[in-house]
Amino acid sequence: MDTEAPIFPWHDKLWLQLLNSFQQHRLSHATLLAGTQGMGKLHFAQRLAHLVLCKNPDVHGKACGVCKSCLLLAAQTHPDLHIVQPETGKKIIRIDDIRALLPKVALTPKYHRSHVVIVYLAEQMNDNAANSLLKLLEEPPPHTLLILISHQTAQLLPTLRSRCQHMDFSQPPVAVCQAWLQTQLQAQNKQLDMPVNCLLTLSANAPLSALLLLDKLPQRDAVFLALMALKQEKQDPINTAIHWLETAPDDSILWLTDWLMDMIRWRSGGFTASSQAQWHNQDKVDALQELADSYALSDLFQLLDLHLQNYQQLKYSNVRPQGLMQELALAWVGIMPA
Repeated sequence: MDTEAPIFPWHDKLWLQLLNSFQQHRLSHATLLAGTQGMGKLHFAQRLAHLVLCKNPDVHGKACGVCKSCLLLAAQTHPDLHIVQPETGKKIIRIDDIRALLPKVALTPKYHRSHVVIVYLAEQMNDNAANSLLKLLEEPPPHTLLILISHQTAQLLPTLRSRCQHMDFSQPPVAVCQAWLQTQLQAQNKQLDMPVNCLLTLSANAPLSALLLLDKLPQRDAVFLALMALKQEKQDPINTAIHWLETAPDDSILWLTDWLMDMIRWRSGGFTASSQAQWHNQDKVDALQELADSYALSDLFQLLDLHLQNYQQLKYSNVRPQGLMQELALAWVGIMPA
């Protein structure tokens, strides 16, 4: 962990809210950082951990960087900071991961005021792990701060959500995000073939995701070209699935799903011919209009359901991605007009 986590300007309002609670000794024992991936929630959690564990933070909540706790944080060896997340190559947090916390947080903190527990990707806890964490939330040890980070809070147990203070990262100030992203593009000397606001829209207004997406735009175009080739019968479903697998399968399914949602809105009358700014994929409006007009609306809804189902399987099970992508490509063929 860095000596100090990065500070992102769209965090300012939430940080001031939390800092005020901390300085008035009203910080909740459990905080849920919720919102779309790419908002920097883990960085925010790290920044909070530094604030709580540092012996001499300043009035703005910045850790001093020189006390014993800060030095241990910088070396990633602080005994009072505990991070729980899926193991490398795994998709779930197991009950053993949560149980391992219990004897640690039961001990008196070794430095300063408290233990800090960060549960990253909390929605990926299995049922047993979630219930074990719930018991910890219901009977928290003294001097323990729990920080849950979730991209999909709807997948958390309602009882877990109800026992946490919520901090919502899903509505960042758009102008602030655009300015930050533009600065990053200039600093990294990166060229963008679309307005910054379009890139942010494609990334659910998540600035860090937008920065990552910039490097993935060629792959996104390749997935779209493979879809158009399938539609025009220039490529069979198996080869289409192979092309989609050349990109990260979860990215391919998300892009396909996003295009489907724009197509459904168009076919449902949610867009007018002149409402390009309302489209999520503003760089592909003409092609998506033509593609959408080729299908019955009911078929598009069925295909959307299949994409959402396969994405969930890909994220939270060990099913082979090849089979999922082939199923999607065959489904597109199945609803092709004769």
